Amino acid sequence: FIREYTGKVDELVKDRIEAQNEVKSKEKEEKDVVAQQNMYAQLLPLALPAPPMPGMGGPGYGGSYAPPPP
Repeated sequence: FIREYTGKVDELVKDRIEAQNEVKSKEKEEKDVVAQQNMYAQLLPLALPAPPMPGMGGPGYGGSYAPPPP
């Protein structure tokens, strides 16, 4: 009777260890993918917005065609 339960417990422990190993390997794989994406992002040049052109009506240039507020 005890041997039967011991065998069942051993199987459950073995299954649990295998499941934990699978979870750890998936997490490691996800971390590797994120790290690779970050590496590629560092290699790409930054996309900066173009500076506003004078006379285009941007803030601080006074080239607005809207009437002043009353």
